[in-house]
Amino acid sequence: MHAQLLAEILAEPRSIAPRLVYADALLEAGDPRGELIQLQCALEEQGADDPAREEREARAADLLAQHEPAWTRELRASCQLHDHPFELGFRRGFVERARVPGSRVPEVLPLLAAQTPLRELQLRIKGSIEALAEVPGLMELEGLSLDGSTTAGDRARAFARWPHRGRLRSLEADDGTAIAHAVAETPALAGLESLALSFVDARGVAALAAAAHLAPLRKLRLAHAVIDGAELAALGRAEVWPALEALDLRRSRVGGNGALALAHLAAARLRELRCDQGLAADDVLALAARAPDLEVADLEGVRLQDTGARALLHGAAARAKLRHLDLSDTGLSDQGLAGVVRALEDASLRRLACCKNDLSTAATAAIAASRALDGLQQLFLAGCPLGDAGVTALARSAHLPALRVLDLARTECGRGGLQALGQSELGARLVSLELGYNELVDRDLGALLAGRRLDRLERLTLGGLDLELPGARVLAGSPLAARLRALTLGRLQPDAAALLAAADLPELRQLVIGDFDDRAAAILAQSRGTPCLSHVVMFSSQLTDQGAFALAEAPGLTRITWLELDAPHVTDAGKDALRRRFGHRVGVFSGATLHAFSALSRRF
Repeated sequence: MHAQLLAEILAEPRSIAPRLVYADALLEAGDPRGELIQLQCALEEQGADDPAREEREARAADLLAQHEPAWTRELRASCQLHDHPFELGFRRGFVERARVPGSRVPEVLPLLAAQTPLRELQLRIKGSIEALAEVPGLMELEGLSLDGSTTAGDRARAFARWPHRGRLRSLEADDGTAIAHAVAETPALAGLESLALSFVDARGVAALAAAAHLAPLRKLRLAHAVIDGAELAALGRAEVWPALEALDLRRSRVGGNGALALAHLAAARLRELRCDQGLAADDVLALAARAPDLEVADLEGVRLQDTGARALLHGAAARAKLRHLDLSDTGLSDQGLAGVVRALEDASLRRLACCKNDLSTAATAAIAASRALDGLQQLFLAGCPLGDAGVTALARSAHLPALRVLDLARTECGRGGLQALGQSELGARLVSLELGYNELVDRDLGALLAGRRLDRLERLTLGGLDLELPGARVLAGSPLAARLRALTLGRLQPDAAALLAAADLPELRQLVIGDFDDRAAAILAQSRGTPCLSHVVMFSSQLTDQGAFALAEAPGLTRITWLELDAPHVTDAGKDALRRRFGHRVGVFSGATLHAFSALSRRF
């Protein structure tokens, strides 16, 4: 029966109905995979701000942490995909995304397609892609990412000659202008809804805009592009992308009226705009003016200053749908932010980021006093010199009833601000609190937890804090220990590690430690008080093979989905021991940008 239901899913990969029937059959048989299918299918229908979304995402992550190795073991074995944990991606309860070398596509794709409803493929290409056109099933995929080191022009021409069958919905490539022209000259790509290209110049953008078959585009991302207005001006003022809802120009340089030309090409139904320092403030405002119904404005790094921020929000009715606003590093002052808050007469905003601006008490007082922010769920103020007075003003707010996520990293917050936050009604509502790199010590952590008002807190980030025995004792003995799901620390002293290892942290899923040595590794390896721990990330400058061996033999690390170590002194022997224990779920690097840290970063 299960085989027949799976066959129906493979025959209709876009349909949710057969998946839910399969999920019911699995649950009747006591298989937790059924719950994952139900959860991820429900997430497909939920909006980003749905209150139930976070709980479902957390439960799905728990199921994957516990069962993903077993659920993908046969698939990985048959396809020989063992070297990276993110080569297979789950969506709607099944592996729908895979990342494979181009040379292995003829061998691997039929195996994947026979076992899972694969819809997206990322190809790592080192040689020619000519032969891939003959691979059965490749042209049936809905998502394709081309990443390689061959000559861009050759790869683009080969891609254009493929027998596209109109199934492709999303395409990502880094071949620059060559691939842009190839896409523009391939009418069979008329079904594209999402296009992400890198290193495209104005000629490439003009070619895309002139291609009538790209009118259905809903999302366009141009990274590292260099765009001016001369090439685009010839296209006139026609809205050549009438369906475009999301435009992402981050890491691109736009000048010479290029933004104004793009504004005329993009229709007024634009809902999402992402720009950075590559665009001048006037150009961004020209784009925004063409999009009165913006829901997401991610403008980090654009030097808007106070006047630009006011112009962006001119007319409250024009921004009634704005839900996510990022004004980080835009030169905003206290007065400017107060003006922004006053302009938001509607309580539709859900996420507000104002990081790395020169904001102080007046800014947080304006936020705290605003009824227009009653719907705000996430607030990011990292890198603003708020001080204790600014944090206290925020903590004493009589509003902000929906706020759940607060980022106060690098805000010069000390013991006074932490004490006010720990005793506040606001603190009692928070689910996630970021306090990293505020030069805090153990006694300051005690001031935060002494108020015993952090009734809902599940994620606590204390990057830069060297946790010693007194702080570990306070943390382990607080009510917070029973519900903490994610904890980030600076250096963990061995005595503190011993106390935490002996503590009961039943909900802890994610542990990030800024520095770690062999003794601390050996102590934590014996911990059995963290039965749910699935993600461990360590900057381990002092860790050697001895510590790696201890982690590889740890009896309690049974649910690890990802173990990542920045450990320059761990040799191949230590790495091999870890890989024998954790397989594809471990990564040992030296000086790398860690995956889990990027996953924890602020994202809209």
